[in-house]
Amino acid sequence: MIVCPKCQKSLPDWAKSCQFCGADTAKVVRPPTIQKEHRPMATDAPNWVWWAYFLIAGYFLLGGIFVVLAGLGVLGKDMAAGGSCIAIMGLVNIVLGAGLILRWEAIRGIVNVVCFVTMLFAAWGAINGFFLAPLMGPFAALFLIRNLIDFCTAGFMIFLLGETDKKAPSL
Repeated sequence: MIVCPKCQKSLPDWAKSCQFCGADTAKVVRPPTIQKEHRPMATDAPNWVWWAYFLIAGYFLLGGIFVVLAGLGVLGKDMAAGGSCIAIMGLVNIVLGAGLILRWEAIRGIVNVVCFVTMLFAAWGAINGFFLAPLMGPFAALFLIRNLIDFCTAGFMIFLLGETDKKAPSL
């Protein structure tokens, strides 16, 4: 705040003239402005966040390649149960992984939604695995563990996407 030299009223720092008496305030000494530090989130993220981000993005990409090869029967005829439908799902995974690595905002948004849906299905699968354990024995335990891993990986990816965002989300 500055003070008008004529009427002694308080004025904002940016005022060029007094709003009360019209006096010129261009030559009034203004207090030094404190520069706010500009810290975009993308560069603020610690190194481990970036390593984890690219590790999971690579996991998406390699998983997609594996699914495409399995769907096309390259890995064996018994792996090609779904054929072209499985290969298409693998291609989607490849696009998502490549989009994450290249940091395309649209793909990052899609992956955020996919991870949320994955968490819902993994939670449902974990609950089913828990209640089916008495009937299925050790297979239900493996099913439960796999769903818990999927849940944690998807939740971790959502966290990483938030930590590596260039800007705050606009709600």
